Amino acid sequence: MISNRKLFCFLILTVTMFSFMGFAHHNEKLRVENYENLNNLKKSSSPEILSMVNVRHIGSASNQIQDGLLFTYDDRNAKSVRIAGNFSSWKPVSMTRSKYGIWYYFKKTDSDEKAYSYKYLVDGTWTKDPKNALKTNDNASSYVSITQIAGKRLFKHITYKILSKDTVEFRFYRPNAKFISLVGDFNNWNPENDLMVKDKDGIWRLTKKLSPGKTYRYKFYIDGEWEIDTFNENSGSSPLGELCSLLVLP
Repeated sequence: MISNRKLFCFLILTVTMFSFMGFAHHNEKLRVENYENLNNLKKSSSPEILSMVNVRHIGSASNQIQDGLLFTYDDRNAKSVRIAGNFSSWKPVSMTRSKYGIWYYFKKTDSDEKAYSYKYLVDGTWTKDPKNALKTNDNASSYVSITQIAGKRLFKHITYKILSKDTVEFRFYRPNAKFISLVGDFNNWNPENDLMVKDKDGIWRLTKKLSPGKTYRYKFYIDGEWEIDTFNENSGSSPLGELCSLLVLP
């Protein structure tokens, strides 16, 4: 026999899940993961955007579903793995070890950070994320890793779009920005050459003709600050040695 409490929890979870699925479909679907299943993680990856269901909170006042980032690190021999970043004021936070030796930490995205930078502290030794290609110099002869998403822009997973062999639409979601320009190899990194235009959906766009068969480095100049293309996984170094995004036209 199923107890009344278990039945109540099941009904609450079912309703919550269906409500979320409709919400995610409206924005952009995220993978849904049960927090209890993280104990069965068998491999690590770069930070993953997902929605976490915590059945422990069913029937409580806490949110059952939270959107955020799952950080994972693979070291079966480590005794302690912690994560530190700009989201924790660089104070190390303990990670949890799965039964297969994968360490994990879930960060709810409830702020408007431009990007999350972080490192792992493994048995007292600092290391960047080996599964994340995005990194930048920490000015201490080392590197910090950078996530590809930022806070409330969770559902705007957009980057450039190749329209034809020589035409690219550059896109960036920043509804509150007042000025965004595209800079890169194609305009001598001049922020005055390629001004982007904001649509009603908060996405800034610019269509540009480029020669095919080449690799282009680029960034965005946003209200006086330089930013990479958040959801473009390909990165390189700008002429100044800073992190930038890469576009490869076939």
